Amino acid sequence: MRWRETKVATGNPIFVGLGHATLMLVVSCVSVDGSLGFLVQRCHHLQRDTMSSTWRLQPEIEHYELASGEHLEVPPFWRFPFADCLMVLQ
Repeated sequence: MRWRETKVATGNPIFVGLGHATLMLVVSCVSVDGSLGFLVQRCHHLQRDTMSSTWRLQPEIEHYELASGEHLEVPPFWRFPFADCLMVLQ
């Protein structure tokens, strides 16, 4: 799915908003009643340094509806050091 100039696919982590404060893992791209959004696993911030950050995946899957003008960013590189842990380079 493309949102403005950002291409988002299932399995991508995405930063929402400015400042990289919120990270979610996209489980699925959805359209509900004409509104675009995602099914996501939210991530809880664990650790950050100058080049990367580590996040714990929350087990719940929830619907996230995109708002007009919302800023999304897919990090350039990421990996799963553990099944419930996501590390992203910024």
